[in-house]
Amino acid sequence: MIGFKCQCGQPLYFESTRCDACGSSVGFDPSSLTFKTIKNDQAVSDYQLCSNGTNHGVCNWVTKGKEIGSLCFACKFNRFIPNLSNPRNLWRWGELEKAKKRLFFTLLSQGVPLIDGWQLKKNGLLFDFLEDQRSNDYALEPFVSTGHANGVITINILEAEPVARAAEKAAHQEKHRSLLGHLRHESGHYFWYLMRDNQYLKNQFERLFGSPDIDYDLALESYYENGAQTAWWERYITPYASSHPFEDWAETWSHYLHLIDGLETAAQLGFTEEEGLSQPLGHKLKAWEEISSRLDELNRSLGVTDHYHFSVNELVAEKLGFVKTFIQELQTTDLMRGAGQRLS
Repeated sequence: MIGFKCQCGQPLYFESTRCDACGSSVGFDPSSLTFKTIKNDQAVSDYQLCSNGTNHGVCNWVTKGKEIGSLCFACKFNRFIPNLSNPRNLWRWGELEKAKKRLFFTLLSQGVPLIDGWQLKKNGLLFDFLEDQRSNDYALEPFVSTGHANGVITINILEAEPVARAAEKAAHQEKHRSLLGHLRHESGHYFWYLMRDNQYLKNQFERLFGSPDIDYDLALESYYENGAQTAWWERYITPYASSHPFEDWAETWSHYLHLIDGLETAAQLGFTEEEGLSQPLGHKLKAWEEISSRLDELNRSLGVTDHYHFSVNELVAEKLGFVKTFIQELQTTDLMRGAGQRLS
């Protein structure tokens, strides 16, 4: 996450809606990846807050020009939002939007094309933020799974609740579980779905991750019954990655975004050199290893658990390199002309 500043020169946070120094109302502009000042008089303002921010206080992105007064770029990707008759759902939705906006920022900064499912019916991206009967007795479904299917990422809104998320983390014996991590993971499934017919990527995928034709349901059933593969750390970034090649891909994709965003933030804070951001992946991995080990030592000195729970061996590094190649393919893909085709 890069450092943001107000027009007065004072630092802003990614979730900022107001500059504490000069008092200006501000909002994030996804087209420039910078913050813009919002003037009180809409008639003379080039930018206005997204209507989800104005009406519900859950968004700090802006619209401009003819789109003023409408949903921002990121909020247009929503298909279903939580039922706001429950006041707690407004807070949950706000947490979901914060995580989604951070995901979008990383994707946009990496040049990954994003088109919502309203514009691109077959392969566009949409989000469903749903609840089940565990949080709403009147919900249609007894259980809603977080996942991806046919361009739609579904997130159970209970994932926004720290206590519920911690319970799931313990139940699945996970060391790391976050709302942003879920969104990164599921976006990996979506982008593979988007490029599923790209033969070049398919060949590389099978070489590194294995055959995607392995029965997915049986593989997941085996994982939840028997646990991760023996010595999973020799081939995978997480235990869950060992369950199926598709999950290995999604976990690796998620970790690549984690790494890139973390390094960018570290550079802005002066923890590492900004020049390193343009270095080859191997250099970035060494820099991140040094930074994460320092963060873990700092956490231990404060009496809390480690921040970083992952180990990147040679094979995992090669898989992360494939993610970088995959993103380069995405950068040259015209989604509106037809997803899944490799462009020369």
